[in-house]
Amino acid sequence: MAFYCMCESLMTEMEAQSFTKTMTTFLPSLTTNSDLSNQSQSALCSQDLAPQMQKTINTTKNLSKKNSLKMRCINTNSKKEDNNGILLINKREENLFSSIKCNNISSKIFANFRARIATQNLYSYLFFTLFTILFSLLYFIVRHICLKTLLFSSKNLLKISSKSFERSTFLFIFLFIGTFTTLTMSQSHSSFFMPQTVWSNGGGGSQLYSPGGSLINHHQWQQKSTREIMLSVVKNISEATPVGEILLNFRAEDKSSPTYNLTYRISRETDPKRQFSIDQNGALRVAQLLDREDIPYYALRIEAFDQAGNIGAQYVDIYLQDDNDNAPRLETFPNPCIFMENTSPEQQPACEIRATDDDLEENGPPFNMSLAPEFQFRDYLDIQFDRSGDGGKGVMHVRPLREFDREDPDLPDKRFTIPIIVSDAKGKQRQQDVHIIIGDMNDNPMSDGHMDVLVYSYKGQLKKTIIGVPFVEDKDDWDIVDKSFQLIKSENQYFHLQEKQLVIDADLLEGTYELEVRVEDRVRSEKATSFIKVVVRPVPEFAFEKHATIRIEVDPFHSPTTSNQEAMDLAASLIREEHGEPSRVELFRREIETLSQSFVEIISLKPDDQILQRLSTKVVDLRFTARANEEYLDPIYLHGLIQRNKERLASVLRARILAIGVDMCKWTTCDNGCRTENRVDNGGVVIHANRTVIVGLNASAVDVCDCPAFIPKNECDRNVCFNGGVCHDTRPGTFCECRNSALTGFRCQGNTRSFDGRGFAWFKPMPACTSLNISLRFMTKQDGVLLYNGPMGDPKQDVLNYNDYILIYIEQGMLHAVLQFNGKEPVDLFIEQMVADGRFHRLTLSQQHKKLRLVLDDCTSIDSSSSSKSVQQSSNTCMMAKDAPDDDERLNIATPLQLGGLASLGAGSGALEEYPRAVRAHALANFVGCTRELIVNSDHYDLYRPVYVEQSVPGCSLFWGSVCSSNEGGSSDSSKISLSNSLDSNGGGGIVPSGITNFCYGHGECIVESMDQQVAKCECEPGWEGERCERSIEWIEFTTRDALLKFLLQVEPPYKDSRLRLLFLPGSSGSGQLASALSQSGPTASMRLDMVRFTTKATFDLSPQPINGQSMPVELELPEPKLNHSVPYFVDFRRTPASVQLSIDGQYSVHRDLDPDRDGLLFVPKHLYAGNQPGSSGFLGCFGKFYFNSIGMNLHLF
Repeated sequence: MAFYCMCESLMTEMEAQSFTKTMTTFLPSLTTNSDLSNQSQSALCSQDLAPQMQKTINTTKNLSKKNSLKMRCINTNSKKEDNNGILLINKREENLFSSIKCNNISSKIFANFRARIATQNLYSYLFFTLFTILFSLLYFIVRHICLKTLLFSSKNLLKISSKSFERSTFLFIFLFIGTFTTLTMSQSHSSFFMPQTVWSNGGGGSQLYSPGGSLINHHQWQQKSTREIMLSVVKNISEATPVGEILLNFRAEDKSSPTYNLTYRISRETDPKRQFSIDQNGALRVAQLLDREDIPYYALRIEAFDQAGNIGAQYVDIYLQDDNDNAPRLETFPNPCIFMENTSPEQQPACEIRATDDDLEENGPPFNMSLAPEFQFRDYLDIQFDRSGDGGKGVMHVRPLREFDREDPDLPDKRFTIPIIVSDAKGKQRQQDVHIIIGDMNDNPMSDGHMDVLVYSYKGQLKKTIIGVPFVEDKDDWDIVDKSFQLIKSENQYFHLQEKQLVIDADLLEGTYELEVRVEDRVRSEKATSFIKVVVRPVPEFAFEKHATIRIEVDPFHSPTTSNQEAMDLAASLIREEHGEPSRVELFRREIETLSQSFVEIISLKPDDQILQRLSTKVVDLRFTARANEEYLDPIYLHGLIQRNKERLASVLRARILAIGVDMCKWTTCDNGCRTENRVDNGGVVIHANRTVIVGLNASAVDVCDCPAFIPKNECDRNVCFNGGVCHDTRPGTFCECRNSALTGFRCQGNTRSFDGRGFAWFKPMPACTSLNISLRFMTKQDGVLLYNGPMGDPKQDVLNYNDYILIYIEQGMLHAVLQFNGKEPVDLFIEQMVADGRFHRLTLSQQHKKLRLVLDDCTSIDSSSSSKSVQQSSNTCMMAKDAPDDDERLNIATPLQLGGLASLGAGSGALEEYPRAVRAHALANFVGCTRELIVNSDHYDLYRPVYVEQSVPGCSLFWGSVCSSNEGGSSDSSKISLSNSLDSNGGGGIVPSGITNFCYGHGECIVESMDQQVAKCECEPGWEGERCERSIEWIEFTTRDALLKFLLQVEPPYKDSRLRLLFLPGSSGSGQLASALSQSGPTASMRLDMVRFTTKATFDLSPQPINGQSMPVELELPEPKLNHSVPYFVDFRRTPASVQLSIDGQYSVHRDLDPDRDGLLFVPKHLYAGNQPGSSGFLGCFGKFYFNSIGMNLHLF
C-alpha cells in the first residue's frame, strides 16, 4: 500500500516563523537519530532527496530546531495514540523542496512538499495562525480515517471523501493555504499513480489534466483576479530516456469559450538547461540528454495560459533513475602522491590509485584497471593492479624503481603522467591520466633573478594585492621555508613584504617601478637578489566596457579537478616563456593584433566554471581590449573575428577555446528576458609564473533577468548619439544634433546600406527576449541572404555554441524566414509573393513567446476594390504565422548579426561549410541590393557604421546612381532656403552652403522606390518641409481650447495604410486632443491622437457599430516620455492591416500586432482635425507639421 502526496504552501516569512512556533505548541517535531513513538518502537525512515540515495534515520518527539529537517515524513500507527508529528520551516528560502520516503513493515509512504515565501502580509499572518489552530484540531478528528482527497477552494474550505480505515497506516502532512490550496493524498499499488482530484472554482471552467493519471483541474479562464492552481504529478524516468520520448500528455480546456486558444509552456526557472519541451498538443517530451549526476530531480512547472493572461499550472516532479552512463574516475591516495628526490625506493611512502563512480553502487565496483599502451615510464615506476584492494573495489599500487634527482636533465619530467584504462563492473570504461609528483629538496644553489610584474588597475583604484614570492634563479622550487626576504630598494611606500610575499598597497599610481629584494638561504648560507620591474596600467571604465573574452578549457579528460588549482596552473603556463620563446598568451596577443590591425592588451586571466549541457568544467577566462586610432574596437567585432579564425588562434594557445564571449543566458533560470552583465571590482587576480606575473582585473559575468531592449535615455551620455552627433538634454529625454547630412536617424543613425553580392555587415546580436519585433526594408532583383544571426561554426563541434538562429533570405523571388529555438526542427515561414522585383518591400518578423509571424509590406498589398472597401480581405498572400514546436521562447545568440550575407569562416572557398547544415541549405548567395531601416524591438540599428563590414557601402547609390546626389531641379534662388529651425518663424533667411549638393539640401533623406523608375523623393526631417526639404517650418499656436483646423480630403488616400504624423509643442495645459481623422459616412470610424497629462495616447476605431453590445477600439499609450511644455516632439501614429504603432521622436514607441482578417477593416477618412475636434477637450500649444499619410496639411490657411 502506497501513498502519494503533493502540497503547495504560500506564506510570508512571518507566517513561516509562526508556523514553526504554532505547530510546536500542538505537535512534537521529528528529528534525526531519535525514536518514533512513546513506546520507543522505531520505524525505518529513508531520506530520499534522490530516490536511490538511502539514509537511515530514527525519529522521535524530541524537539530540536538544530536537527529538524525542512521536510518530514510522518509514519503513524493507528493503534498508537500518541504518535504525532509536524513539519517545520526553519530556513528562509524562496523555494523549499524535498522528498522523503518512509518505510515500515506493512506500507511505504512517499511525500513531496513545496513552500514558497511570498510578500509579508499581516492579515495572512493572523489568518494563518487561526487556521493552524483549526487544522490541528481537525487532525485529531480525522486521524482514524483514510484520507483520499482533500479539496480546498474559495467556496469550499474542506471536503473529505473517505472510507473506513484499511490496515493501520496513513500519511498526514500539515498544509497552510493563503488564497487557495490543493492537497491530494491517495493509495496505490503501482510505482506511479495520480488519483482523480478535482479543484473547482465555481461553474464550468477550463480543465488542465493528465489523462494518464486522471488528474483533472477545473479553472475558469475569464479575466479575474490572478490565481493559480498548483498540483503535482510524480514521474520516475531513466536518465537514459531518449530525446523526443513523450513522458506525459496534458490537455487544457475552457468550456466557456469554444474557440479558446491556450498556449503551453514550461517555466524556465524549473528547467534551466532546456532539457524538456511541451508542444501545443500538451505532449511533454525529453528535449536534451539527461544526467542524474548533474540534475537528479526536476519540479517542472507546466503552464497553460490564454490570451487574457489567465494561467493554469501543474507541477511535474521528475526523478531520474540511474543508468550506467559514467565510467569510474581515478585519483591517487594520498592526493597528491609524492616521491621525494634523493630518497631510496624502500623509504618512499605507499601510493595507490583508487577509483570512484558517480553512478549508484550497482553500477560501480568492483573496478578493473590497466596501463594504457602509451605509458612511458616503466623504467621509473612499477604499477600493479590489486583486485582485492580498497575493500574489494580494486586498486593500483605504484612503487618507485629508482632514486630520483628532480633537477636531473635526464629525468623525463618532474611529474610522471600515468594513463590508465579503468572500467566498472558492467564494462563502462574510460582512459584517464593520473600524476605522480617528484618532491623537491633544497640541494641546488641560487643566484640573482629577474621578475616582470604587469598590473592592470581598474580606474586606477587597485586594492591591496599580494603579488607572490620574489623570484630568484634556483632549480629548487620547494625551498621557500628555508629562505628569508628583505626589501632593499623601493621607490615609494606602496611596496612591502608580508610573510615572504611582495605586496602592493592600494591605489598604486600608473607608471613603472624598480624594486630589489635580498634573498637569503639559511640552510645553504647563500644570498641573491631579486630584481623586480612593476608596470602599472590603468583600465578606464569605457575600456572595460569594450573588452572581449574567450574561455579556455582546462582539459577534464586528463586532469579532472575539484578545485581551481588546475585552472591556475593552466593560466600560469599560458604566460610562461619557454625556451626563450614568447608565451602562448603573447603569441595570441600578436595574432589578434595582426588580424585586427590594432593594439591589444590582455587585461585579465581568471579561473572560472563553465556550465555545460551535462555537468560543468573548469575554464580560464582571457579578457582583452583592442585599440585602433585612439578608439577601442567593439567586442562584437572581436568575437566575430575570433569565430572566423578559431582554429588558428586555438593552435597558438595550444588549448581548446571553449567559448567566445561569456554569455550567461544559455543556462540561465530567467523565465523571460535575459542579458549578460560583465562586472568588475577593484581587486586583482594574480597569475604567477616565476619570471612573469600578471595582475589582471577581477571580472566576472552574471545573468540579469530582463530583456536587453533599447530604452531611451532620460539624459545625455556618450552612447545616446551615433556618428559624432551632439546630444542635447530636453529634460526629460534627449535630442541629437547630427553633423552629417547623410545621417537622418533620430540618433544620427544611417538608415540605408548597399550590398554587391560579395559582402556583409556585422551588428550586435538579437536580444534574448521572449518578445521580438524585427523589421527591415529591402530592394533587390536577385535571390540571396538578407539577414543571419546564429552559430558561426558547426554547433555539434562545440558544446557551448547555441543551436538557436534566425535566417531571412530570398529564394525563387519569394521571402523566407527560418528560426530555430534550440529545437530539432527549425520553423520555416514564407510569403508566396514576388519580392525580387526591384522595388522596396518591408518585412516584419515578430515573435511572442511561441507564436511566430512573418508579414510582408504590412499587408497593405491585399487586393481590394473600391466597391467593397469594408470587406475584410484574406491575408494569405502577405502573412504566415506558426507556433514554434520547441517551448524555448527566446533566441539565445552570442555571435554578430550578419546583414547582407554570410562571412566566410577560416580559409578557402568552402568556408561556408562550417555553418549549421540547415543554414547552408538555404544560403544560396549573398544579397545584391539595398537595405533600409533595420529595427529590432524599437532599436534602430545604425547602418552607417557597422561593427565590421566587407564589400558594402552606406546608402543606395549602387542601385539608383547619382539621382540623389544631384541638385538638378532644385531652387535656383538659394537665398530662399532657410537653415533655421527656430520656433520664431521670422528667424529664417539662412543660405545653403555652396558645398551642399544633396538632393534634399541636407535636411531629409532621399529615397528612390524602384530600381527601374529612378524617381527621387525626399523624406524631410521634422523641422523642414517642401518637396526638396528646402523650407524650414513655420509654427502656429492654438491660443484657446476651442481652436481647431478642419481639413476636407478631396483626394482619396490609400485606405489600408493610415498614418497621422505631427510635430507639436505641448504647451502648459498638458492635456487635449491633438489630431484626428474621421470617415466620410455612416457610423464614424476614426483615428485620433491625444495628450493626457503630458503623455501621449492614440486610438483608432474602425468598427464603431457595437459588436455584442461593445465597440472595439484599439488604444495605445506611451507613459514615457513625460512631455516638456517647451520642447517640440514628433509623434507618429500608424495603422496597417497587420499592426499599429505609436512613436515619439523615433525613440519611444509601443507596438501591437493585428490580425489582417479580423482587424484589417478599410478606413477612408474624409475629415481631418488639427487641434480640438468638436466635442473634445481643447489643445493649447503649437503645431509645426501635420501629415495624414504622405499628404502635408497646410497649417497656414490665412
